[in-house]
Amino acid sequence: MKNGLLQYCLWCLVLPYLAVVYNTTALAQDLSKDEVVDLADLVFNRAVSEGYLPGASVVIVQGDSVLVQQGYGYTALNTRAPANPAHSVFQLGSIGKLFTAISVLQLVDSGKLDLDADISIYVPDIPINPRPATPITLRALLTHSAGFEDRVIGYGARSIDGIEPLGPHLAENMPSLYTDPGVEISYSNYSYALAGYAVEKASGMAFTDYVKINILQPLHMLRSGYVEDGRFESRGDDIAKGHNLVSGVMKELPAFYRHPTPAGSIYSTGADMAIFMKAILSGGDSILTSGSFDLLTRPQFRNHELLTGYTLGFEEQNFNGYSGFAKGGNLPGYTAVVAFIPELKLGIFVATNVGRDSAIEEFLNAFVSQFLPNRLVHGERKKVSLGRFAGHYRNNRYNRHNIEDVFSLFNGNMQFWTRSDTLFTFHDGFRQAYLPIDDLHFQNVQDPSRLLVFDEDSNGEISAVSLGHKIYGILVPAKLEKVFWLDSPYFINEQFGFVPLFLASYLLLPLFWLALILIRIRKKDFYQDYLLPRGAHAVSLIFVCFVAIWVFLYFVPLIRDITQIFYGMPDNLKKYHWVPFLKIAFVPALIYWSWVIWQKRHGTLAMRLYYNIFVLAAIIWVVFLNRWHFIGFNF
Repeated sequence: MKNGLLQYCLWCLVLPYLAVVYNTTALAQDLSKDEVVDLADLVFNRAVSEGYLPGASVVIVQGDSVLVQQGYGYTALNTRAPANPAHSVFQLGSIGKLFTAISVLQLVDSGKLDLDADISIYVPDIPINPRPATPITLRALLTHSAGFEDRVIGYGARSIDGIEPLGPHLAENMPSLYTDPGVEISYSNYSYALAGYAVEKASGMAFTDYVKINILQPLHMLRSGYVEDGRFESRGDDIAKGHNLVSGVMKELPAFYRHPTPAGSIYSTGADMAIFMKAILSGGDSILTSGSFDLLTRPQFRNHELLTGYTLGFEEQNFNGYSGFAKGGNLPGYTAVVAFIPELKLGIFVATNVGRDSAIEEFLNAFVSQFLPNRLVHGERKKVSLGRFAGHYRNNRYNRHNIEDVFSLFNGNMQFWTRSDTLFTFHDGFRQAYLPIDDLHFQNVQDPSRLLVFDEDSNGEISAVSLGHKIYGILVPAKLEKVFWLDSPYFINEQFGFVPLFLASYLLLPLFWLALILIRIRKKDFYQDYLLPRGAHAVSLIFVCFVAIWVFLYFVPLIRDITQIFYGMPDNLKKYHWVPFLKIAFVPALIYWSWVIWQKRHGTLAMRLYYNIFVLAAIIWVVFLNRWHFIGFNF
């Protein structure tokens, strides 16, 4: 009897565990190699045949086994060389941040770096402005929570010979802090560049050499490296050339080089990334201690406990209720993703040689839907007042001190609007509906893994929203600030245009003068007493000419190819940075003539009103340029 009771108790304890193990094993066994290959073939062959994907390398690993290792399309459309996962090398962009994080953790293991020490101890030659009350640490750098602004201008180099040494580049280009460390996530390439520079200083060797000797060689990733190390270009036909779709035509791009190499720049093959995925799935013991591996793969910082966040390297994921971690990379001409689901010992790697690629997201979404049973549940609805959540929000990843400010306003912004008890927005190509599950928390109606968490300021007003942006099929933690309507993309696009349009109307004045001249051939004194002073007209015309010069010779060429600022402000545009100063110089003169024509009642009432509106528009124009940092040398 006692034995029977003991066995019953043991079964009660063991059965739930066995159920979990059986369920996981069943899922693993259900992952049919043929079905996965069929899915990959369907998605990527179609993308290649329809012309929006030149080539791809797809690798799926489960445990020690490679389920899929396929190439699709071509490394270059002009040569039609087939993409081969064993030999074709793709630039992987920000996936390189994983190797930076591993390098830091290795040096922490060896006692040469400390995750929680002030970074200035290791890189005293890099100025941090303004100096924060809370020290910036490697932990904050690797979780994108150091508080740095973004910087794009001068980020890239046009050739391998133009790449600046890491230390001098950071000393000259390190972005400013916009908030204290450890407050919120704001994705930062320069945070990882600074961490990589700490690797250089602590190890006494170049960053790329450190990664090669301490990570790539031990893992036998012999076809991987950094584009800046000079060996990428020697790969010949094995190089997957980057492409972008331009006006419906796929165009080949040159290799992309960046100054802050630790932020990305790694290249690899599908076969090498299979080795990397196996190392991660086995616990990383060939390159990291168990403690450091936990830091690499387990969540370390979130904007909110309900949301996914960052490990020291990866972005935390939720695949239909299965916890995972992933990293994506995107740069001109290339897109790549590496993702892991530890519970299933599963690793997925996809690299493509096109800068904007929907095929990766289509494949990952289809894979999750087809092979991972949905564990997600909807939260209980709560009735709240929705009006205060509506409005425009912009990603906190931008530079608040130079001209990138206005351009980044249109990158990653979101608008929320309400109807009945539902909050709506637009992302992932579709209108999305969210329902409140708490006073400040919302859950996506279609996908329960997608959550919104709003912040209130000290006055109880909504100030920001945190969420996971889905980029190429993986969740990337983000925080968006609510913007005043004057700073919204809608105002700039739809409403502010009346100001330059009204200013341009002054250019029609010569036509009016021509008409007067023609009429005065017959009537010499026609309208003679109703004209504004010539000085008022002269100042206004000069001001409008400066506006036209700035718009057509500076702003239009800049936005026509905004990617050129990756390599620094073009020399042919720098000379026009003086023009706004000249416009400012004429504003007092405009105000003076506005006062004169009212004091002496020059012209008709309509003409005086027009001139005053013109002067007001000129002032608004100058204020607008100053707000978005176009006055001065802000680049």
